[in-house]
Parts: sequence; structure tokens; C-alpha cells
Amino acid sequence: MNHELTTEIKWATPNVNVYEDEDKLSFVVDLPGIKESDVKIEIEQDILSISAKTEETSSDENLVYKEYRQSSYFRKFILNQKIDEQNTTAKMKNGRLFLELKKLKPEMKKISITIN
Repeated sequence: MNHELTTEIKWATPNVNVYEDEDKLSFVVDLPGIKESDVKIEIEQDILSISAKTEETSSDENLVYKEYRQSSYFRKFILNQKIDEQNTTAKMKNGRLFLELKKLKPEMKKISITIN
């Protein structure tokens, strides 16, 4: 059997559904084969980044053909509102990430403008 064996990393864009209501943004992200500990979620300068990487679990010297490969997932989203970082939740279930970001209520302050 003659097959090329490689350990190259495959980059993938995960499927995502985004929901918005008055007080939150919700994301459902497909991350098959990813452990919760391998997911990284960050918000920096109003940009949400979700990344994950699978790790090679075994190296079998008798392996002659391989379709399972290391892979990485990465998505970025520009958020159009400020997020309440104290009230965010993330959980993994059946290969899906469920992320909920609570929106911060905009400050409503009164401004007086003097005419010169």
C-alpha cells in the first residue's frame, strides 16, 4: 500500500450560527473532535476570536494509511456592542460550543450644549 503519510495541520473554518436578541449574542460553533480544554475564546478590541486545535494522540509505527489528522479551527467576529465580561457563559456539548455574551447597556447620560 503506497500512501503519503503526513502530519500537516489542516485549518478549518467551523460552522457557526449567531443569534441576537435585546440583551445578548449567542453563538453555536461546530467543533467536532475538540476537547473543551483545547478551545480558546478571547475578546480584544471588540473582536471575538474562537480557536481550537486537536492533538495527535498516538503514533502507531504499523500505520500505513491515515485520514485522521491534526486540525485547527479559527473564527473571528466583529462585535458591534460592548460585552459584559462578568456575565458570559461557554459550554461544550456533543462537539458544539455554546457561547452566550451578555450586552452591556449603553450609558444614557444627559449632555448640555452651549451655543456660542
